[in-house]
Amino acid sequence: MIMNKKGFQISINFLVMIILALAMFGAGITIFTKVMGQGQDLHGSLTQSMTSNLNNMMDDGSPFVVLNNKETESRTKTVQFAIGFWNDLGETRDFRVEVTPQDILWQDYIQYFDEYDNVEPNEKKHVLLLIQVPKEANKEQYHFDISVEYKDDTGAWQVHTGKKKRIYVVVK
Repeated sequence: MIMNKKGFQISINFLVMIILALAMFGAGITIFTKVMGQGQDLHGSLTQSMTSNLNNMMDDGSPFVVLNNKETESRTKTVQFAIGFWNDLGETRDFRVEVTPQDILWQDYIQYFDEYDNVEPNEKKHVLLLIQVPKEANKEQYHFDISVEYKDDTGAWQVHTGKKKRIYVVVK
C-alpha cells in the first residue's frame, strides 16, 4: 500500500496557514480595542452626597465653591471635581464655567458642561469637572484655574465673583 504523501503535506500546510491567520486576526482585534479604548469619552456623575455638600458650602453665601481642590491619580485615570455656583445677581442671567490648564497638554483631557442659560435668581447649579491624566504627564503637580462668568447687559462675559479658584491634580 502506498500513501499519498502530497495530500498529507497539503493538509498540514493548510492547518499551519489557518493557525497563523487566526493568530494575526486575534492580534488585530487586540490592537483595535486598545486604540479605540483610548478615545472613549470620560464619564461620571455627581453623587447625592456631592450635591448636598456643595449646597451646604453655598448656604454660607459663597457664590462659587469647589468641593475638593486637590486630587491625586495615576496616568490615564480620571479625577473628578465638584463645582457649585448660584446666581446672586438678582436677575436671570446666562452663566458659563471656564477651566484653564497650566499646561496645554491637558486641554483635550478636560470635560464638563460649560454653559448654563437663564439661571434664575438664587438658583444653584452643580458642575462635575472630569480630568483624565494624560499618559504623557510627568509625575508632578499641575494646576487648573476655574472661573464662573455671567453675561452682562451688553452681552460680554464677566467673572462672577471677581476671582478664580485653583484646583490641583497630582500625578503619581
